[in-house]
Amino acid sequence: MRPRSRYLLAATAFLSACGGGLAKAPCPLYGPLLPRPKNLLVDPGIQYAAYLLNDIFPQYIDNEPRIGPDRFSYSVQVFSGSEDYPLWQHHWTAPNLAAMNSSTTTGTRKIDGDTVYRIGSVTKIFTVLTFLATVGDGVMNDPITKYLPDIEKLARNTSTVPGIFKPDWDEITVGSLATQMSGLIRDCLCPILITTLQDMGLD
Repeated sequence: MRPRSRYLLAATAFLSACGGGLAKAPCPLYGPLLPRPKNLLVDPGIQYAAYLLNDIFPQYIDNEPRIGPDRFSYSVQVFSGSEDYPLWQHHWTAPNLAAMNSSTTTGTRKIDGDTVYRIGSVTKIFTVLTFLATVGDGVMNDPITKYLPDIEKLARNTSTVPGIFKPDWDEITVGSLATQMSGLIRDCLCPILITTLQDMGLD
């Protein structure tokens, strides 16, 4: 028997012998019939995790020059399903943020728990997840024309729009849109397509 295997066997035997002192009651699965945990802020495990995070974020993000913390601001808040207040939070304000907004009467100068962020494209994932939760993932290979009547009309349009501005809508699937692999260009860069949509009454 190799030394490493002998060590693992001895450790297993030790844990088995101490099992009576280390055993804990089974942790129940939380669900509709079981209560959610409350007062998590006084839980030693949560407090210890918050203590560690208070060291990790400043050390590895806020003061790490390789990721450029002077050029971005962010907020992280952790909530439970039982309380309305965060179990832990951390906010970072880019050093040049106040200077960038000094010439305007609007704009944030200090990041905190009440800062409002522009979330932009992040909302797309919620739309996709809601759709998939409703209909399942069996539709990922369906063409979008199956679900969007206006796009279906656009696919049947026989106008003389140049090919580069006329996607093959029947080949664009729900999955390709969800993964941003459809190849569609931004509509703001496509005035001919916008004009076509307006002519068809689909704007």
